[in-house]
Amino acid sequence: MIRIGIVILIFLSPLIVISPSSAVEIQNLRSGLVCETQADVRGSKLHVGWICVDTEEIYVTGQGRCMFNQLWEPCVWYGFEFDYENAEEGTVVSCTATWQIAGDEGGPERIVEEKTQSAEWSFSLEPGDGHHFWPQYVTLRARLREAREDTEETACSIDGEEVFRFRITKIFPEINREILDNSLRRAFYLDRQ
Repeated sequence: MIRIGIVILIFLSPLIVISPSSAVEIQNLRSGLVCETQADVRGSKLHVGWICVDTEEIYVTGQGRCMFNQLWEPCVWYGFEFDYENAEEGTVVSCTATWQIAGDEGGPERIVEEKTQSAEWSFSLEPGDGHHFWPQYVTLRARLREAREDTEETACSIDGEEVFRFRITKIFPEINREILDNSLRRAFYLDRQ
């Protein structure tokens, strides 16, 4: 079975930002590879993430570790971020992503839909001006035998009007079962330490 682990907490060029009739303005849209760190702020650990490589191509190397369907999997993190102005209380951004090769869509706890080619989600913007970051991942297990590319198109709207759109092409390496099993054992071992 082919498994694609995409977290909808869980997405470059061409990047298109469209000015809707609503008052919200979207600027500085970036999508691509995610970097993350933890900062110690007044004695508390703060998890911080951002788009560190603005790119349309994501190589699925399995160098990250992600929980998908209650299992640790080798993965790669990607996503999008943007600045916004003039958001009103209750402003909701609704997104739809479609991809070419059917796979399982879900998150840390469960598979939401098997063998699908799309996902939908939404999130609220804080009122006023701000910044929004949306991380996602795809697991290495998504492709077992052959190198493949899978292009994902994402479009997001506010009140039914598209405000931005972007494309990510996920490039999977050729991998054999032995290599994948070793990666999974390493991920499991690291989780036990």
